[in-house]
Amino acid sequence: MVAIAIYWPGLNGPFVFDDLPNILTNPTLRMFELTIAALFNAAGSGTDSLVGRPLAYISFAVNHWMAGGFDPWVFKLTNVGLHVANAALVFLIATRALPRLARIDASDKRILWVGAAVALVWMVHPIQLTTVLYTVQRMAGLAAFFVLFGCWLYLIGRERVAGQRPFGIALMASAIVLGLFGGLASKENAAVLIPLLLVLEWSVYRRDSADQRVLQAFKWVFLLTPCFLGLAYLATHPNLVFEAYNVRDFDVGERLMSQARILFIYLGWLFVPTLDALSLVHDDIAVSRGLLLPGSTLAALVAWVVVATVAIALRRRFPELGFALLWFLAAHSIESSVIGLDLVHEHRNYL
Repeated sequence: MVAIAIYWPGLNGPFVFDDLPNILTNPTLRMFELTIAALFNAAGSGTDSLVGRPLAYISFAVNHWMAGGFDPWVFKLTNVGLHVANAALVFLIATRALPRLARIDASDKRILWVGAAVALVWMVHPIQLTTVLYTVQRMAGLAAFFVLFGCWLYLIGRERVAGQRPFGIALMASAIVLGLFGGLASKENAAVLIPLLLVLEWSVYRRDSADQRVLQAFKWVFLLTPCFLGLAYLATHPNLVFEAYNVRDFDVGERLMSQARILFIYLGWLFVPTLDALSLVHDDIAVSRGLLLPGSTLAALVAWVVVATVAIALRRRFPELGFALLWFLAAHSIESSVIGLDLVHEHRNYL
């Protein structure tokens, strides 16, 4: 109800920017009859990525069928519904992770209230607006749904392993397979599920009575090996990383230096979300041309080293702080890395 009340005024907003080539001028999304052939046709219409994002395009085609045309109201209302579903998953994840992070009994009723507060703040935060009302970012929201679902299912399985109950490993493996399969079929940044699960392992399950040999084998097979394979694939297919720089006015080094500053800008928007600072585009943010151009570049790089060191040093005394910082960095580990994307977008903070 809160989400509908907040986003209702924006449902009549128009399609903008990337909505036009991906939705409005995509003939395969003009689905007037709900048939298997039409859904397959829509699924294969994505040409802007390696995987093609078939689930996202299927959802756009279904919206067209529901509305009898490209009615932005229906498309945006679907995005709001997806956002509410994601908020529910945030609640489920928070209530499962909080007892171990805060070292309190899982039956404590305060966990439900804190989990609800976490989900509500996440759901209504102004930085989420471009993910929800910018129609094409259905891709980001849908990918996030599968990532969050994967995290939740992983936590269920992990608790079963910690309690030495059956089917825990099977649930953990299913969480990774389902989360990656659905997420990557929506948007490639769903690969961030793997580093996020590593954060959950490191911060939430630091110590338990589970069979460490089984867990170590699982981590190597399902968490670390996919990371190495992904990095190896990028290393052997450099065009996937560097081809995009042909149309950028910055190189990979300048992008990485800039991201050190931009991550702090994101934090500023998260803690102080002034509406005049938030926007669909942020082309006014300068590129870091060197460690001192601007001077805040070097300061940001040093600050992140200090922040990471403090988080690790205090992980036992303040595990919630370590979890928060590591989750933030892991969630940006793809779109704030070497890939030649635009420097800044608010929807990259969705997770």
